[in-house]
Amino acid sequence: MRNVFGSFTDIDAVEASDPVDVSNLEDAYVAVTGTFVATLDVEFTMDDLAGTPSWHVHPTLTGKTVPFNGTIGFPVRAIRLNATAHTSGTAEGSYSGKDPDQD
Repeated sequence: MRNVFGSFTDIDAVEASDPVDVSNLEDAYVAVTGTFVATLDVEFTMDDLAGTPSWHVHPTLTGKTVPFNGTIGFPVRAIRLNATAHTSGTAEGSYSGKDPDQD
């Protein structure tokens, strides 16, 4: 099992980051840093990204206005950050998890 690390596209407006496929990860974890005045949600989908996925707001990683971190806690296909409000600054997000298929 190998740890996998990656980043989301930065958030500097009312927008969503590019989605990240985490379907191969166990225990996906999200961390958001930066200096920003914004409201952020972590969103997930169970759908294939090749189509038009339905995005759902994570039940506990929602409405965040300061840097934060947390675990997704259940299997999902992809995750993204979504700024529902933005005044200034840049939110920088990263993710990690364990890939059981990698040594």
